[in-house]
Amino acid sequence: RLFLGAMSLQEIRTVLNFKTVSSAEAAIRRALAVNRKGKDRDTERSAELERIDALYRAAYPQAIKGDLKAIDSCNTLSER
Repeated sequence: RLFLGAMSLQEIRTVLNFKTVSSAEAAIRRALAVNRKGKDRDTERSAELERIDALYRAAYPQAIKGDLKAIDSCNTLSER
């Protein structure tokens, strides 16, 4: 989750107490492989659409109020 949240490998190493960045990276690769088991492209696409929809729903209330950054975020998410 930390990796998917765009945390750096160095930060992940520190937070999860790995000895090296390489060991943190290896653990991430193992976790991603486990999470991919049994998933096909359609399942992955559906999960990604759910993530994008959740982000859109979070930005939309501010966009409606005229927040230009939120409007830009909604436009970008719609394009995805």
